[in-house]
Amino acid sequence: MGTASRRVYALLSGLFVLPLTGCPDASPTYFDYDGDTSPDAVDCGPADPTIYPGAPDPFDSESGVDENCDGIDGIDSDGDGYPGNSPIEHPRWDCNDSNAEIYPDAEDPFDDEGSVDENCDGVDGIDQDGDGYAGDRAPGDPLLDCDDSNAAVHPGVPEDPNTPLDENCDGIGADFDGDGFETPEDCNDDPAAGGASVYPGAAEICNEIDDDCDTLVDEDADGQPLFDSDGDGWNSCSECDDDLDSVHPEATEVCDGVDNDCDGQVDEDTTEGTPGSCLCPYNFGGNSCREVRDQGHSQGSGIYIVQPDLAPAPYKVYCDMDMGGGGWTLALISSDDGQDTWTTNNSAWMGASPVPVGDVCGLQPDFATAADYKSLAYNQLLFADLMFIHHSIGGGQAFETWAQYDGVSNNSQSIGSFTAAQPYPDCEPQGYPMTDGNLLVAGSLCYTDLFFNVADTNVSDGEPCPGDYSSFGPTWNIRIANNTCSPDVFHSPGSNASLGPCAVDWGTHVEWVSLGFGTGLNINVGIEGSGENHIRMYVR
Repeated sequence: MGTASRRVYALLSGLFVLPLTGCPDASPTYFDYDGDTSPDAVDCGPADPTIYPGAPDPFDSESGVDENCDGIDGIDSDGDGYPGNSPIEHPRWDCNDSNAEIYPDAEDPFDDEGSVDENCDGVDGIDQDGDGYAGDRAPGDPLLDCDDSNAAVHPGVPEDPNTPLDENCDGIGADFDGDGFETPEDCNDDPAAGGASVYPGAAEICNEIDDDCDTLVDEDADGQPLFDSDGDGWNSCSECDDDLDSVHPEATEVCDGVDNDCDGQVDEDTTEGTPGSCLCPYNFGGNSCREVRDQGHSQGSGIYIVQPDLAPAPYKVYCDMDMGGGGWTLALISSDDGQDTWTTNNSAWMGASPVPVGDVCGLQPDFATAADYKSLAYNQLLFADLMFIHHSIGGGQAFETWAQYDGVSNNSQSIGSFTAAQPYPDCEPQGYPMTDGNLLVAGSLCYTDLFFNVADTNVSDGEPCPGDYSSFGPTWNIRIANNTCSPDVFHSPGSNASLGPCAVDWGTHVEWVSLGFGTGLNINVGIEGSGENHIRMYVR
């Protein structure tokens, strides 16, 4: 059979002839070459039985076969020309194959109400650079891509301070320190170097830094360097006191109560000594340690220069700024130092006599030992309160017992005048109750109350006050021998409970080392004659 005959045969083999059944008109005839029941006239693959209208049409990006004859490879349910069954990552994937207005490359205006992604790029609006942020959002929208042609620029990107770009679309370029100004306009954009407080228009402060980025440092409102009022070569921003030419960062620290070298410390590391020492006392004026405290000038316990109320000139005193609220001026020390200082012959020294004893410069800062001492302030400082601190050393450890008595006087007299004015004889002296401290009634101590006794001569049984002991100055009430404590009897108006002179043998005039309540409590346990046992009296 020839080629022409085979073609005719093939055509005839696909020809279906419907017989006439008595109808006047014959039914039309059609051809289906591949036998897929779809006429060749509508079959886009008449020679392939797997291709015909309505055939399954899986997306095949390699062969691109349109099995269902709808003009595209894949299923296009909405007829917009984009298959909905292609892989999501394919550029022709229809993200909504039931809506003919949604497909890749469709117009996609930003719609903040509907939020419809018409062009299937994953965002509502136009995302030309594919970074997931639309460039046609409304101005001010926090998700607006400020540069939709650069995928490295969009909200949320870490800002690179080394580029002029506004990578994170916050309206600012290289603002690494977050002060609202970008490099190079911001002359310090480093947060670790204090850059957040340095930017154009910032307030210029005294710190030797160009705070406002105008290339001038520590300038005034007119742009001129701040004036050096004391003429020491340092402007007012570079030194701590521009009224004193002896005060600037390169000055030598001297003992004058001033921070000469502007390092925040007063009288430190001087050649004369250390702060609070006799060679370098604290000097803030005032009439007492209490006034130094009340004026806010306390530098802790140590040597200060004050001028007490009755003093013609200032001098050094020791101030305790720690115990009992501080502000205490050391007036007197009675010590077991081997020296007969507080004898009956010298009893007036604890009264109106202004004779000083010892030197404040000889005092140790920690009072590990102490010698007999009397300050000029004993007779020149008006007082109201008293404090006594007994010191001793036992078992290698120092310990102190203290008692505070507020309101003993009314700031109208010194402790010396107050003591001298006590009546004599006084069989029932007034007691002043303790207001603070750790002194307790124990041993032979009857009360923690403070008394004063000025019996500076022998009191015999024939005198109004019976007894064989006398004292002068502050004292405590203790029982003697087998006597018991009684609120009605002042058992020992001084004797071996006195702070001052106390003797049994009036011919020798030696110092009785009672140390106030020390003997009554049996706490004079330090080395005898070493000064380890002593009692200090402070006034305030």
